[in-house]
Amino acid sequence: ARDGMPMAQTVALYTAFVDFSAPRVDEKIYTNITYPRGSSERDTLYLDHLCEYLAKNYPVKTKQEYADYITSRRKKKSNSCVLVEGMTNNQFEELKNFWVFDECRDGFRTGLTRIRSYKRYYPYDSLTSIVLGRAVLATKEMLEKDTSYHRNEWHGTSGLEYGLDKELFGIPGKTRRRQEAWGFGTEVIEPSIPGKDVVTTIDIP
Repeated sequence: ARDGMPMAQTVALYTAFVDFSAPRVDEKIYTNITYPRGSSERDTLYLDHLCEYLAKNYPVKTKQEYADYITSRRKKKSNSCVLVEGMTNNQFEELKNFWVFDECRDGFRTGLTRIRSYKRYYPYDSLTSIVLGRAVLATKEMLEKDTSYHRNEWHGTSGLEYGLDKELFGIPGKTRRRQEAWGFGTEVIEPSIPGKDVVTTIDIP
């Protein structure tokens, strides 16, 4: 808007999951009964602590429901046991640094992985639906209609989002993987060019 308030934003969200095919993860979260740090009393499974953390911070399930779900996924030897969906980057980092996953660490691996997705937010919905229009993840029909579009790209379908789509989208860059001393890194071949912002004359009340 005129005062700099965002009227449309694309936010990165993450789905966190654990891989029970990683021996260290299965051993620490589920198999071993250990001693808590600094205690001579035997502890329950690390799973108990993990489910307590999840139920407290993401109460879409109870502690017992989390435990039952994770147990069922482990029995199926799943390498993608989803723990939380729709997390921000900060929330994922907090979960990754939770001491249970620190105990699961094997070199660089913790057994906790994430998949990124995007969600479009319109803070002033009734106004933005008319003036700004909408942007969506490119559909099959959009890809067939415009060959410059690619999968996993967001493009406007109405309003300013559609009329100024080329300026808003920018130009994607190009990268390639290359071998590093510690593994694989990413080399930038062509840097991306960020899309432009649109500043309207709209005053947000």
